[in-house]
Formats: sequence, structure tokens, C-alpha cells
Amino acid sequence: MKDIIEWLNDSSYIPPLPPACEMCARGSKLVVLITGLCPANCFYCPLSFKKGGKDVIYADEWKLDDENDTAKLIQEAEYIEAEGAGITGGDPLIVWQRVKRYIHVLKDEYGSSFHIHLYTSALKNWEYIPEIVSAGLDEIRFHPEPIYWKNMDESPIRKAIELALENPVDAAIEIPVIPGVREDIISIIEWADRIGIKWVN
Repeated sequence: MKDIIEWLNDSSYIPPLPPACEMCARGSKLVVLITGLCPANCFYCPLSFKKGGKDVIYADEWKLDDENDTAKLIQEAEYIEAEGAGITGGDPLIVWQRVKRYIHVLKDEYGSSFHIHLYTSALKNWEYIPEIVSAGLDEIRFHPEPIYWKNMDESPIRKAIELALENPVDAAIEIPVIPGVREDIISIIEWADRIGIKWVN
């Protein structure tokens, strides 16, 4: 039986904890909403109307003028004394070239130890994952649609996950805890463990 560690706000985890989670708990992860565009249509999506479905960029809650406004990105990282960044959306893979550029900007400014993770539904442009990894991505967190949690071998993003596992990047699954789908959640955890996924959040 693996140890279960009690953590923040009545949460718990089985070690090791992802580095991104440790940094987030310290308040030292810059949140980069790199686009509000997304091919998925999750009923629990937390994006506001001003961000969801729009190609906008935010560094935490600071809106960038456009994708060339990287000075604001660095300024916000300085303000919060960031140790890393989480690239989110929308789905960042929709603007994968922008993702590559921002990874380069952050790594050039703060060095290779600046931890960068990314969230994706991986429904489009997943074939560019190796290019994003080569730019310096440290961790990728996949968000499969709930309909596939019980049978991930049939998921349209299975190949994207397998591609990530072939590359030098930590691969994780990130899902919400939806009431009434306990068996589905157990199923995806078991599947993830079987294929070598490092974490399920």
C-alpha cells in the first residue's frame, strides 16, 4: 500500500508530488493563458466569457496587448518571483507555435530550471508535441473527455499521449472529480498507471 500524504485544503496525494504542484502551492507558478480557443466543449470549463472562445493572452490576470507583448509576460513573472509557468487555455496546442515562442522567451530569461508545464485536450495539433518538448517543455497534462475515461484505448487522444511518452517530458492526466463517475475515474487511473503516465491529478 502506497503512502497517502494529507496536504493543503483537505487534499491528499501519493508521492512524489509534481514539481508544478509544489510551485503552485508556494504561489510561484506564473499562469499563462495563451489562448481562449479550444476544440473541446467541456461543460465544467472554468473560463470566463471574456476569455473562453477568444484568442486572448493573459499572464495571471494581466492581459497582454498581443502575442508580441512578451515584456509584460516577463514583468509579471518578476512581480510574483516565478519559479515556473503553467501554460493553459483554451487549448495551447491550437497556437502551438506561440507556445514554442513563449517557452523560449521564458527559458532564455530564467534558464532551463524554470519549470514549464502545459495543459491540453490534445484534440488538434498533437503531432507538434515533440517540437514543443524540444523547445523546453518539462511536463504535459492531458485532459481527456469524460466519455472516454472508462475506455481510454478508444480515446481520440490516446495517440497523443503515446507520442508524449516517447519524448523526454513528464506526462500526466488532469481531470476534475465529477460526482457519480467514481468507477470511470478509477478506470482512467488504472489505465494511466498501466501505460506509464507519471501523475493523475
